Amino acid sequence: ADYSISFLPLLPDEVKEEIVKFALSEKNLATAAKYLKVLPIIKKMNVYLNIPKEDENKERGAQLWHKDDFGYKSLDIFLAVSDININNGPIYFVKTKNKLGVFFKIKEVIKNAQPGERNKVSLDVFSNHFKENEIGALIGKSGTGVFIDSFTKYHRGGFCKSENRIMLRISYQTPDSSRGNEAY
Repeated sequence: ADYSISFLPLLPDEVKEEIVKFALSEKNLATAAKYLKVLPIIKKMNVYLNIPKEDENKERGAQLWHKDDFGYKSLDIFLAVSDININNGPIYFVKTKNKLGVFFKIKEVIKNAQPGERNKVSLDVFSNHFKENEIGALIGKSGTGVFIDSFTKYHRGGFCKSENRIMLRISYQTPDSSRGNEAY
């Protein structure tokens, strides 16, 4: 997507080491293990820069509602590196618990989907299934974060209206997850 790039590989080694230390911290690993019920594997670790696109006035790709279809359970940390407000692409997520987890799917997905939009749900269709008070948003100062199971929870994010956004994402998963060929 041309509205977002991962620049983790471009960071100085000292910064990468701090990110890995944070990902492997006892508190984060214990939280992930408690939720996943197994020792987690880190299958995704990125620092994203999302930018506004002057020629775009609507969400697309991962900016639409979706669940990541790589396994049964995950626990992702989304952590604001830059301050996040309504103008620079907060991540939105369903707050309410769904007993069906990965097995709950909204059937009205985008037809004739563009690349990156397969199994995505438009904002209009999504609003027919969930009320505004069931939706949370990661908005706050740098350091504000949220844990989300991206396999079982619908989420969307990264649509910057007028400001850039920098976000750290670390995804803890079970060994049977199909995301990525190798763990970090």
